[in-house]
Amino acid sequence: MDKVTLRITRAKQLGFAFFIILAIANLSVNLIDGKFRMIDVIFVAITILPYALNKNWITLSFGVINAFISTFFFIAIFTSNPHAVFENNVYPLLTFAIGAMFGIISLIASGFLIYVGLYDQDQPETNKVLRVLIREMI
Repeated sequence: MDKVTLRITRAKQLGFAFFIILAIANLSVNLIDGKFRMIDVIFVAITILPYALNKNWITLSFGVINAFISTFFFIAIFTSNPHAVFENNVYPLLTFAIGAMFGIISLIASGFLIYVGLYDQDQPETNKVLRVLIREMI
């Protein structure tokens, strides 16, 4: 396995791992609180399914959808009414920092998935063919 394939695989694993861990944490917290809903199990299945299917277009679409959702929540929640967040909370700065951290990590994980989805696996062979053609032309 060459270094490029290893980096692509590692980026894919990191991107999916964040969303799978987040979905499982959501399910476990709801189970502990006694607020179990079937939608939580569906969220876990939806996050595991693109990793299991291993198709570039599914990985790309999952990354783009999560990037849009992360960006929307990051902008909407923290710019809509920040005074209400700070007034009704015991630790307002900590809450804001944790929310911002999750938003940024979600965008980074989505970026990994978009990168993996856009990456062409035949790229090294294509580059080799282009180099040979350019040498023959010169």
